[in-house]
Amino acid sequence: MSFPTHRPRRLRRSEALRGLVRETRLATSGLIYPMFVCPGTKVRQEVSSMPGIYQQSVDEIVEECREVESLGIPGIILFGLPESKDPRGASSLSKEGVVQRAIEEIRKATRITVIAASSRMEKWPMMPRSRFLLSKRFRTRGLAPISSRRRT
Repeated sequence: MSFPTHRPRRLRRSEALRGLVRETRLATSGLIYPMFVCPGTKVRQEVSSMPGIYQQSVDEIVEECREVESLGIPGIILFGLPESKDPRGASSLSKEGVVQRAIEEIRKATRITVIAASSRMEKWPMMPRSRFLLSKRFRTRGLAPISSRRRT
């Protein structure tokens, strides 16, 4: 008996299913553009390890988002660089944080459909990984997970 005896068409029934099982294609519609937002105005400093990528203030981010939108890229991811950091990353909860302000301004100025944000604003890099795995004894010292606190 040769294999296959019939060609199953269940994965080609609709355009949505065909899109899922289709060969991988690279297109601008599948890209997310990384952006680093920092405090200030008219700030644009190149990230030395990533040529063409800049740390930018909110006003500069909005201008670049307009260009990203014109290229047909549907999404961005924002990485916040706050003015100050603390062990709890409290600035990631502030309504006036750089990432929060950038998202608000981008929404007003563009029609970008996907805005992802990373708000790792802790003083030490190990904190995000260990924050949610803290034992009970650490929680009593005021290091409770941020997710358990209310937004300010």
